[in-house]
Amino acid sequence: MHYLNPLEEAVGSLVGIDVHESSLLVTMDSVQFSVDFSSIHYVEQARKKLSRYVGKKIGVFRDADASKVLRIRLAAPHSEARMEY
Repeated sequence: MHYLNPLEEAVGSLVGIDVHESSLLVTMDSVQFSVDFSSIHYVEQARKKLSRYVGKKIGVFRDADASKVLRIRLAAPHSEARMEY
């Protein structure tokens, strides 16, 4: 398993999401990684946000901004991509 560092992005089809204490465990077809959060509340928020993308090809970017730890984008051609905050 890989730990997603700040300013790092993982791209692939989202297979599953698990929560373990204050960590989010994300499984994609290309990589499996975890992200630590400061509280279970933030982990649950991220899990809910990611859950609607299961089965879709996305990019998950770990931001250095503590208020928006993860940024999610559909992995589409640049002209079609959109960021979700």
